[in-house]
Amino acid sequence: MKYTIDALEKDIAEIVTGLAQLRKQKGHDYSSDDEDTFENLRDFGWKGVIIRIGDKYHRLKAFTKREKLDVADETIEDTLNDLINYSIYARIMYGQEKM
Repeated sequence: MKYTIDALEKDIAEIVTGLAQLRKQKGHDYSSDDEDTFENLRDFGWKGVIIRIGDKYHRLKAFTKREKLDVADETIEDTLNDLINYSIYARIMYGQEKM
């Protein structure tokens, strides 16, 4: 199946829009302080976020071997979305800590 650049751009835009909404919802649930959405992540800094990325990586790695998940309400798409968002968080926090 061929996949055009226009189809790719459309799919990326839809994913990015969904990720933005997910980040907003999860940020609200994890932070008690509306002033700092990274409140829960700052305990361990950007390197702590890398550990979370590692957790998600290992979940995907296990899935590729078993081809099933025991937690029914979290899909592979959810895990991939978390990887993307955690990568964004790590990138932002790394830049903030370098300042």
